[in-house]
Amino acid sequence: MGRHIFLLAMEGPDPYATVGGLQVRVWGMARAFARHGDQVTLTFVGDPAQPGREVRQGVQLWRWGQRISQHNPKGVYEGEEAKLRDLAESWPQRVLADGIEPALGQGDQVLVQAEDWQTVPALITLSGLLAQRGLLERVPLLYNSNQLYGADRIDWLALNRVARVFTVSQYMKMRLQKFGVDAVVVPNGLDPEAFLPGDPLLSAPLSQLAGKRPLLLKVARFDPQKSWIEAIRAVAIMKSEGFSPLFFIRGDSEPYGDEVLAEARRLGLRIGATVGRNIDLVVHPQPILPAQLRALYRMADAVLAQSEIEPFGYVGLETMAQGGVAVVGETGEYYARHLDNAFVVNTGEPSEIVHHLKTAISRPDLVAEIRKGGEISAQRYAWAHILELWADRVSYVTGQR
Repeated sequence: MGRHIFLLAMEGPDPYATVGGLQVRVWGMARAFARHGDQVTLTFVGDPAQPGREVRQGVQLWRWGQRISQHNPKGVYEGEEAKLRDLAESWPQRVLADGIEPALGQGDQVLVQAEDWQTVPALITLSGLLAQRGLLERVPLLYNSNQLYGADRIDWLALNRVARVFTVSQYMKMRLQKFGVDAVVVPNGLDPEAFLPGDPLLSAPLSQLAGKRPLLLKVARFDPQKSWIEAIRAVAIMKSEGFSPLFFIRGDSEPYGDEVLAEARRLGLRIGATVGRNIDLVVHPQPILPAQLRALYRMADAVLAQSEIEPFGYVGLETMAQGGVAVVGETGEYYARHLDNAFVVNTGEPSEIVHHLKTAISRPDLVAEIRKGGEISAQRYAWAHILELWADRVSYVTGQR
């Protein structure tokens, strides 16, 4: 007798289905379950050109809505409404017939966990099908809320009746209370790869060209909540005060990126796609390889991972795993302690970011302690440790011991 976990999310390990932290979470969690010895099936809206089903790194992948995705080649959220309808209408019957019932038939313990608002109708439909077959008591249903986007579209009353709600931080727990939800908190985890050394050869040219200039890094979606404008203004202040920072950024294709770059130009920052003597802001045009990103996290004088609202804050934690210097906010980033393992901003003022950057430049002794503290803190968030916490919470809320 084993355990079979069925995960449902929009995002997954295909580049087509990779947008942000949700993909990092579900793919990391799925592989962690597999390493633990569980059977894992991850359903996501995958690349239409890939097989509908395959096994990768011990995880059974089910790519959903591929016929719809063929007509929406830009990515997982293009044609989103059609994909949501298809997920709600077809996945519950298929996962029950092809997954849940066979697993129960061979004596496995079965659990279903759905992620974010798009999956709620499918989870509610599945609950009804399980009830019709007298299986509801044997299949615990969990729902995990990673963010507040889309929360107003959820039928929370119906969801609370059929599933136990989890979330990723105390901040999210408090925000969900306004919907009448008492969520169980289990934080996100880090893959083993997050702790591997980066490839310095991939980032050496940047380091050499930066020279003695302070190297700053920001990797995030172009979204107002990611505090891009505050970061740009902080860099402009640093430049005006003679620090000559080099700001290396990677965003996405969202239109808000044009506003960010327009603000940079307005403030007199010189923009380029590659590092040059007269360049202040490098806009990296391509996705950054994981090994290169890990090297950048470590080599940067500061990684600007602060946001206005951050449910959890993966980039800050990934930076700490590499012994980097993270500048984060204080909403969902409960792993961060100011001047112990990170710099934590209290306000949305660019001047506060500047204050922390000056400290990082002038206090190498403090920075060394922050780097060390970050590495120690990040180890506590390895998926192996987080799954222990998850299992304990699940055993309580489902009554399974």
